[in-house]
Amino acid sequence: PPRSKTNLTKALIRRRRGAYMRELERPALAHALPAKLYRCAKEFWRARQAIAATEFALVLPLLVILMLGSVEAARLIVSARKVTLVATTAVEMLTQNGTGKVNYVDLHFATDSTMVIFPQILQDAAQKGLSWKNDISVSMASVVFTPNPSTCTSNCSYNANVVWNSGPNKRTCGVLLVSATDTATPSNTKLPADVFGPGSIIVVDVLFNYTPIFGLGLFGTIPIARSAYLAPRYVPLIKYAVVSGDDGVGAECPGY
Repeated sequence: PPRSKTNLTKALIRRRRGAYMRELERPALAHALPAKLYRCAKEFWRARQAIAATEFALVLPLLVILMLGSVEAARLIVSARKVTLVATTAVEMLTQNGTGKVNYVDLHFATDSTMVIFPQILQDAAQKGLSWKNDISVSMASVVFTPNPSTCTSNCSYNANVVWNSGPNKRTCGVLLVSATDTATPSNTKLPADVFGPGSIIVVDVLFNYTPIFGLGLFGTIPIARSAYLAPRYVPLIKYAVVSGDDGVGAECPGY
């Protein structure tokens, strides 16, 4: 049925009022842009497509560094242990001498045991283009302790003198070896304070320059130095005897 003029007027007023209210509620462009960015950011945060691949790509470099570092650390620890075994084995072989004298054959035998104890040295030397004896340094010496003064009989201090020496890093004849702490870095001029006392010892000093597989340019070679000290088992002092065929691997110090 046809509407009355009053009803039409009221409907028109309501439409205009609704349009006006919607116009008032519509945000301005300045306010609409941040709201849109917020919605986009919220949708991006909720998105889970390929997130595992993204996380793996971010973590992968760290995982690779940890893996390579673990390999290098393990190789370094093994090499350090082998160097220690080389020193302790050589000193035990020499101190078991029962005649009181060693010669060049004994010194070569003790040095050559390195190939059995530390076989990796052969491969390492081949990679460097060196003889294995130039890749690892094995030096030996006999040291005798004399009281200071010579008339002292109790609570004495002692001088450490080299009786004979051998190897590329020899302990110098005629130069007293000084006392150092037990935790000091091995040196061919020092001995641990605990070994000073009546009698003598055999000293073996070993030095090996470890070459990393990874990070050589960053860290360079790492020196591993170990020394072993042991008193002779059956005699008070072990000297060096020059016999026929001696190749000069060892040398006795003047006065001994």
